[in-house]
Amino acid sequence: MPATLTRPDSGTARVGGCDVVADPRRARRRIGLAGQHAAVDEVLTARQNLVMFGRLFHLDARTARRRADELLDAFGLTEAADRAPRGFSGGMPAGSTWRPA
Repeated sequence: MPATLTRPDSGTARVGGCDVVADPRRARRRIGLAGQHAAVDEVLTARQNLVMFGRLFHLDARTARRRADELLDAFGLTEAADRAPRGFSGGMPAGSTWRPA
């Protein structure tokens, strides 16, 4: 609910002073969500997982796909895009061309 993925049944919730119902976009700008293990669907590919999270954050399908590709490219993970994450390490997919600076 604080991530604005679900609405509260009652009461209010604030993230960084932002009401998550009245101003969900502003609230989302103040938080992050990083899935791992149970939060990542191991049957889906890396790209499909990113698109799924984009859709959960209320992006339309086209925007979610575009944003997923942008993120994969930005982190040098395009090689891993069409692989299922079941073999990925906790922080990096094996065989990725990305290396920390």
